[in-house]
Amino acid sequence: MSGSLEGSLSPNNGKQKPPGVVLATVKLLILLVKWQEQTSFLSSSLPTLGIQPLTSANYTTWKDQLDLTKGYFDLDYAIRNDEPDALTVTSTAEQRSAFEKWDKANSLSLMTVKNSIPLGLRGVIAESEKVKTYLKSVDDYFKGSSKALASSLMLKMLTLKYDGSSGVHEHIVKMSDMENKLKTLEMEVSDNFLVHFIMTSLPAQFDPFKIYYNAQKDKWKMSELIAMCQTRRGSP
Repeated sequence: MSGSLEGSLSPNNGKQKPPGVVLATVKLLILLVKWQEQTSFLSSSLPTLGIQPLTSANYTTWKDQLDLTKGYFDLDYAIRNDEPDALTVTSTAEQRSAFEKWDKANSLSLMTVKNSIPLGLRGVIAESEKVKTYLKSVDDYFKGSSKALASSLMLKMLTLKYDGSSGVHEHIVKMSDMENKLKTLEMEVSDNFLVHFIMTSLPAQFDPFKIYYNAQKDKWKMSELIAMCQTRRGSP
């Protein structure tokens, strides 16, 4: 059976691999499996450096965390300093050292920034090999989207009416949450205005409560409004 498996492994057919080669191949396969396991572990546990992934709702927080990280790890060198002139054959050792320092800081900083931005969001931001320019594009994008989001939230706050589908307390918390979101977009709404918006959002059945509120000399804070609603829950 010259074509059989046994025949193919026969020491007389010249095709059998030496034991040393077989052993080396097995060791290589074992090393490859271990390397793949280590690579998989590293890719799933890359350091976040304390920066939350950027979203459409956390730009201010993301920027603060990014600035802190860049400053702590000295990654803002390429942002604080202008790019040195390109190297030429006549560049001095000092010029080469300065350029290499800036180039390294620029690369590391750019990787840090991009690593904190999800791919889907990264696709709408103009590309640049300079971290300072790239951050400007991120800032420009979110300034525009933040204004639109702030306008949408403000309009929703002004037009939202209590429909009775939930408790009054939940309605107040919902409007308070809108105010907190506006605050993250650098648009402050004072307690006085927020209380006013909430009172005007209540239907006619709450008129006695509104009259009681208007009769008070002092303006209520949010905490006082919530407490008053809880104590007067039985009254419309």
